[in-house]
Amino acid sequence: MAEPHPLTPLLAPRSVAIFGASNDPERISGRPLRYFLEAGYSGSLYPINPNRDTVQGVRAFPDLKSVPGPVEFALIAVPAALATASLEAAIAKGVQAVVMFTAGYAETGEEGRIAQIRLTEMARQGRVRLCGPNCLGLFNLRTGHTPTFGSYLEQGTERPGPLGMVTQSGAFGTHLLALAKRRGILSGVWISTGNEADIQVADGISFLADDPETEAIACYMEAIKDRDRFVEAVTRARANGKPVIAMKVGGSVVGAAAAASHTASLAGSDAVYDAAFRQLGVERAVSPEDLIEIAYACTRGRLPRSPRLAVITVSGGAGVLMADAAERESAPF
Repeated sequence: MAEPHPLTPLLAPRSVAIFGASNDPERISGRPLRYFLEAGYSGSLYPINPNRDTVQGVRAFPDLKSVPGPVEFALIAVPAALATASLEAAIAKGVQAVVMFTAGYAETGEEGRIAQIRLTEMARQGRVRLCGPNCLGLFNLRTGHTPTFGSYLEQGTERPGPLGMVTQSGAFGTHLLALAKRRGILSGVWISTGNEADIQVADGISFLADDPETEAIACYMEAIKDRDRFVEAVTRARANGKPVIAMKVGGSVVGAAAAASHTASLAGSDAVYDAAFRQLGVERAVSPEDLIEIAYACTRGRLPRSPRLAVITVSGGAGVLMADAAERESAPF
């Protein structure tokens, strides 16, 4: 029997605690619990709220140590002043993975960067995998696991589809999810990585590479922080027959500055990324629409066995038009 992926406690846990869980299902700290309930999560749910006996109809606990039995995963949806104490409580409880919504870390400057380093070291020493901080969370609709406050699930949870998505930006990630849905592509698993104190886009690719129900992996990234980790993940995906489509931003001087203030990313040379993607067989998208169209092609059936171009059309005129365009772009027939 194959060993479970190291990110299984993050993406398919059997028990979940929610720090700061709100009884208001419209609040940032209340949406995740509502989504869990709507998605039919079958694991154990533990809202942590010292001011209420129940939260949205679920028994609440004043603190994590009061929860009976083990907890695999914790969502930290509290202000920065309480985030460190929440992580410490998670470590003491033996939690294996954490999503942290809390912002105010490396994306804010030097003081925040130092605070994030401390947070990262605490998680590492406590053997906890940390997604975030400053992230919108994630979902795995195959298990009903929905620790996110993103708007994509506001209209109700969808049935899981064949596309897996990993986005450093949470809000832009939900935009891509909506574009994909409009195009007729449903996503089963989505991960937003935020500041990437620990878990990076590469880790999400690695998990999706092993997911038997994922057929293609779409990514949005502002930087690759660990080259070897990314290469290993993409190689794993290709070996398992999962094409990887990437939209890498921050190639301009202005864009690189924006990436630094958004998720504390150092964008790097765009030409280097272009060459690396070509070498690794990653399909690079230049726009959101491009990303979705490539993902659509990758989830519709068999993948092409060569880089040559074939044209199938019911219109002779359209065929001529595409042949002209192919010659302009030096595409081999």
